[in-house]
Amino acid sequence: MNALKSRDLANISWSVARLAWCNLPLMEAIASRALQSILEFEPRDLASIVWSFSKLELCDRPLLDSMSCAAVAKMAEMAPMDLALTAGAFSRLLVVNEPLMDAIAASSLHSLPEFPPLGLSHIVWACAKLAFAHFPLLDAIASSAQSTIEAFHPQALVSTSWSFARLCLPNLPLMYAIAAQALPKLEEFAAQDLAMVAWSCAKLAWLHAPLLDAIGAPSVSNISVFSAHELSTSAWSWAKMSVVDVPLLDAIASQSRLIILDFRPLDLSNTAWAFSTVQVVNRPLIEAIASRASATIAECKPSVLANIAWSLAQCACLDNPLRDALVEAAKTRLADFDSQDLAQTLWAFAKVAMKDVPLLESLASAAMQSIVNLNPQEMSSTVWSFATFAFHHGPCMSAIAAQAVRTLSEWLPQNLANTSWAFAQLLERDDPLFDSIAAAALNKIHEFGTQSISNTALAFAKVFFQAEPLMPALSEGFMQKIGEMESQNLANTSWAFATLGISDDPLMDVISAAAIAKIDEFKARRCSNLAELFDFTSFALALAWSLAFAGRMSPTIAAPLSRRIVALGLDMDELASDQEAAPRGAPRGRAGGDDADEEAVHIRLPGLPFALVNLPGIMVIFKPENWEVNRGDPAVHRQQVEWQLLSDWVTLALLRARYPLAHSTEFDFGFIHRLDVPSSGLVLSAKTFEGHASLRFQLDTHALCREYIVVCRHSIDPQNVDLAFRLSVDKKKMKSEVHARGAPARTFLKNQAYLWPQLDPDNLDTLVAVKIQTGRHHQIRAHLTHLENPTIADGRYGESRVLLKDSHIYGDMMWFESYFGRLVVPLFHEAGPNPASAESATTEQFGISHGHRRQSGGGFEATLGAGPECED
Repeated sequence: MNALKSRDLANISWSVARLAWCNLPLMEAIASRALQSILEFEPRDLASIVWSFSKLELCDRPLLDSMSCAAVAKMAEMAPMDLALTAGAFSRLLVVNEPLMDAIAASSLHSLPEFPPLGLSHIVWACAKLAFAHFPLLDAIASSAQSTIEAFHPQALVSTSWSFARLCLPNLPLMYAIAAQALPKLEEFAAQDLAMVAWSCAKLAWLHAPLLDAIGAPSVSNISVFSAHELSTSAWSWAKMSVVDVPLLDAIASQSRLIILDFRPLDLSNTAWAFSTVQVVNRPLIEAIASRASATIAECKPSVLANIAWSLAQCACLDNPLRDALVEAAKTRLADFDSQDLAQTLWAFAKVAMKDVPLLESLASAAMQSIVNLNPQEMSSTVWSFATFAFHHGPCMSAIAAQAVRTLSEWLPQNLANTSWAFAQLLERDDPLFDSIAAAALNKIHEFGTQSISNTALAFAKVFFQAEPLMPALSEGFMQKIGEMESQNLANTSWAFATLGISDDPLMDVISAAAIAKIDEFKARRCSNLAELFDFTSFALALAWSLAFAGRMSPTIAAPLSRRIVALGLDMDELASDQEAAPRGAPRGRAGGDDADEEAVHIRLPGLPFALVNLPGIMVIFKPENWEVNRGDPAVHRQQVEWQLLSDWVTLALLRARYPLAHSTEFDFGFIHRLDVPSSGLVLSAKTFEGHASLRFQLDTHALCREYIVVCRHSIDPQNVDLAFRLSVDKKKMKSEVHARGAPARTFLKNQAYLWPQLDPDNLDTLVAVKIQTGRHHQIRAHLTHLENPTIADGRYGESRVLLKDSHIYGDMMWFESYFGRLVVPLFHEAGPNPASAESATTEQFGISHGHRRQSGGGFEATLGAGPECED
């Protein structure tokens, strides 16, 4: 070895590298001898030595450092290809030597016209690999490449386009020249070349349709030789450019499944992201990705974990066991997550309703720690996820609000809308934040899309935030885009303006006309999905409520809207009559049901429900105390409560084949409203969807009155006849209270009689008739408590004393029914009703027609009190 000259060392190493024969002892000996004779090396020999070591992936730093110093000293003597090979060698080994690269750049600029195409592509590739953005050199290379582009072979074309894309330098004249030269040569391109050209276009956001169309066909024909990385790169590239090439995507999916074990975590992430982004859900591929991701989850970087979770959630395919594995991985490696990882992971779990409270707490804490790093998209995504989970983390929400206020001028309309919606959904009213959102939105209102307009209006209404300049601007923007508005946009916007008490007749008229048109369009589609049909009917009913509450439900609107909503109900009945389209979740195995005797609904027995009114599509059921107007699966719920379920009585009484709605957990067995368990009274129930639509329309447009007889503490001022106090719900205590920022609520009162209960003859109580226009949570109790007249023996809102029920309660009930000609259950504690007091409780005095029915109230924590009210 000692006898070998520098040229000999260069030739031997070059030969070994060309043969891909990595003989470590030999190469170590060459390196040692080269260090001893470094000053003897000619420029070409220096280039050959470093190229050989890079080709064999041998990073001998002492040798490379010496070679770089020698190369810099002899830079003026280096030929163009020597410069290219030296730069390429250091970049292949990812060794950044700035003095060397500066010297190569300066020398290359002087001799660039002498560079062959291969040399140009090597130099620019080296710059890209080392992120060495020497703009004068790169501009000169682009210019020189354009003039000699016809001499570029496929590999040089690919390397050049890839390099400019890697450096994010969109030199369009060069890219067009490369495309023109590549198009006739695509059949010569290897799989990697095809993938890299597509990647370059995507990275530069350069959509060259002829080139992409031409790449697709050879990619499909050569798909069997694509590696995992090339498959994922191709999928990512097309998705990045929003190009859906179905034959290519199908080929990628099929080949990916065959070699899924070769996929690295990043390949899995990119492939999943690509298919979810273009909304092509290839279930076999997604299942293969999920299975492989579960097996390699320990190798995944946090960004890859977050991206896989986001991608699979986006296409509704984030299932177990991957979902649980992602949760555990996120918990154990949360400290490594950056702000984007946190936001993506939260969003993914929210999208699939994976609510793990300890993980959410940890994610919220981590988000607070990186709050200054969160960009607008990440902040809005984070709070949106919290709101979707109904997960309130006060410190994190406050931190995001404070950070958002500083940067709102930079936010996109969708971020503004989503953030306001999220805070409103969690009933988190942050005045500085909403003020700032209103100001920022006002300046960008022309950029708002339909969803952003309706969500922003909805959010401000939910927290009752009167943003005077913003709401008219939203109204104007809404009317300008009325043709693009979806049904939910119409409902949300009308609800918002009605709730805020903003009188905007032109807006409501436009919404009314658009709603009628939407219903007609929907009916013309002849929807065959019962759940979708029910959801659409709910939209129409929500819109009807808004118009009625805003005072815009004129007969000319009510009549056509009512006909169409009832017709939608009839369509649902036709669908439900088909066994295949019958409501999902119907309880099975209960006694009765298919052989029920409908006449039995009229039988009155103490402690049991009965039908006071039974019409073809509806029933008015008398619900005794200790029966629940329940929702959800009764088989599960029955094990959790001590009282009885009204759904059991309904399903026993009504034939499943004739009344599928009454057997449906999904549609709440047809119950129109609730009545608290300890209370007795009347419950409206639909037997058919047509009846359900009719009752809901009457209820939502205030055509159907809800009246109660209530006994409350102390004397009520006769002037208190119309209560319009807004109500807010304390979800921890499950109590409602009057609050200026609460939901609109309206209660009408009429004193009927004064009572002296036996337990306290010195204390005057009041028998009051109540009519509610809205049905907020505990509305009657909250309004009366605000007047300092809580319902008697109401342990939650009033005094906690408990009165025992009158042992003659059912005898009293029959007396009241006989006397009034309607069903009334007296729960005030007397030996018998006072005929004089009862005389005063006439419907004429209260101004209510005889066609309406009164409900009496039962106790809550105690036996006596006001009847609970329906909830919207």
